Amino acid sequence: MPSMSFKRITALALCAMLIFALVPYAGADGTEDDFYIIPDSNTRLLTAEELWGWQYEAVGYIYNEIFARHGRLFRTGQKYDVYFRQRDWYQPNPNYRYSMLNTVEIANQQLAHQVLQDMRAQKTLNLGGKALPNSASEAGAYSDFLFSAYRLKNGQKLDVYTGPGAHYARASNGRATLSTNGDVRIAGLENNWVLVEYETSGGAMRVGYFSLSQLSGRLQNVKQLEFNYASATVASRCSLTDDPDGRRGALATLEANQTVTVLGVYESSGSQWAYVEAQTAIGLVRGFVPIDCVGIGDAGYDWDDEDNANG
Repeated sequence: MPSMSFKRITALALCAMLIFALVPYAGADGTEDDFYIIPDSNTRLLTAEELWGWQYEAVGYIYNEIFARHGRLFRTGQKYDVYFRQRDWYQPNPNYRYSMLNTVEIANQQLAHQVLQDMRAQKTLNLGGKALPNSASEAGAYSDFLFSAYRLKNGQKLDVYTGPGAHYARASNGRATLSTNGDVRIAGLENNWVLVEYETSGGAMRVGYFSLSQLSGRLQNVKQLEFNYASATVASRCSLTDDPDGRRGALATLEANQTVTVLGVYESSGSQWAYVEAQTAIGLVRGFVPIDCVGIGDAGYDWDDEDNANG
């Protein structure tokens, strides 16, 4: 999503508005647009094992990146069109022809297409693989979402829920609150709710959501979150935490054979977590469980065509 920016403000009377602005640290918006998912897919033969190291959605973009190098057009306004038009290197070419691909690119696109077909046949989103990177700095990361450091205007107390709404459970016995007198880390927005990681007075690193309506000021350079919403079954009884980067204390318990929704994958200190939504004893909760806690069931996924180019 393109970054938002303030209009040029020349009247001194309006300068006070800047005090309320949410200002990220340098590089927090991740707007590095001149990058490839696989930089050398036009000169190096890929392997099936390598492609299976990516999530299903990401392989679709890897597949189409090969064509996009030569300016192939995609359906206007659809995901590949939007994505590649954000890349600085992409130059739409109405005269694109398949014959523009070299022999390495032909072999790689055929392999990527086969891997996509195999994933579709197995009905797997391959959520244990790497997610589509949003910037050059994210390339190679395994997390579906990353937290970037932000500083909010001091003196605010924000109610925090485990999900994007007041109907979700609230940690700390229903009293979870974010103090803005310090640094926070923000991953993105969902329906005007902000996914945030913050340190509590007890030293935990909680993850939760606060409503934009509570915030004094404007939220800037924060992207909209896009989760997978894949159905899954709990393989064995496990604890759910909202503190994957800290003490990993249990917030709730998931029972074997319980159905949950997997939103994405998150990596912390070499450990992979499934970010899930589930009904628990404390109510509807979003949180993190070890990735082997859930068996991915993707029957409800919309298996759209990975190649939505024009023509």
